[in-house]
Amino acid sequence: MLYDFVQKNRIRSNGQIYFALGGIVIFISFMLFIIPVYNDRPEVERWEGFGIARQHNITLSSLQYNIVTIEEKQSLHIYYAIEDIKGENPFLMFFIPYLGKLENPNGNEFSVPGKWQTYTDHDLKTTILYKFFDCADKQYCPDQYNMYFDFQDKIDAKQYYLHSVNVPFLSPHHMEIIDARNEILNEIPIYQIAEGWGMKNDANPIFRLTVLDDSTEYNAIPSGYIQPHVYNRTGVTNSVYVWNVPNHQVAFHLDYVDPNERYYYDNLRTISVVLFGTGTAFLVISCSELISTRKIS
Repeated sequence: MLYDFVQKNRIRSNGQIYFALGGIVIFISFMLFIIPVYNDRPEVERWEGFGIARQHNITLSSLQYNIVTIEEKQSLHIYYAIEDIKGENPFLMFFIPYLGKLENPNGNEFSVPGKWQTYTDHDLKTTILYKFFDCADKQYCPDQYNMYFDFQDKIDAKQYYLHSVNVPFLSPHHMEIIDARNEILNEIPIYQIAEGWGMKNDANPIFRLTVLDDSTEYNAIPSGYIQPHVYNRTGVTNSVYVWNVPNHQVAFHLDYVDPNERYYYDNLRTISVVLFGTGTAFLVISCSELISTRKIS
């Protein structure tokens, strides 16, 4: 009788230990299964598209946009060049469909141009960069600069290891943005305000999307091309997807896979499944032990 009592308590104790171990291991497996989802994020909501407004006599000889997603702080690099600025009330205005601010990462006069000002509409998540040119006393008045704009939020959607970026250009402005533009340009007659790229010889702006050099499984709409590109801000060569921007409304979309995140995701999911199986086995053993105690009794 005493032996049966001791045996019963030993088996019950083992069953409780296995049950606790099984519960802990399964909990850990669920946590490892969920961890990759924590960094997922939806696409940043936008109400506008990239675009420009300019004094109607201003012609750009070059205009390039480069969205860089490879750093913790995602950013936009704009390079523009105007060979000569003529006419009354010359100005240039960039519409950016994201919140953020101009930065000067290189710490010199060629990064954040002087006299550029910023207007922000937080409700529409839109930033307007604008500059008025003073060329009255100059026979030749060119202007070309690099501008670096740090986004307030990451602009790409992410699910597990799949990244998606959708960037609109030349979409119609909301009335609030039109009102803001007119208020900024309140001393400039409407007939002198032109939209559209206004590129020399009907050239197109270039839009680049910089991603990790080992990114894979590209899916681009519309199709463009991939080329290596040295990002001025870091001096590192990365892969960029390149499009020519037409002079009409368009949205560029790119899906791509980060192989490092995929490796991390696959490993965590594999470990999670193994731990779940181990925890389940502990629970089965626990149930067997508890059933044995009933038979002894």
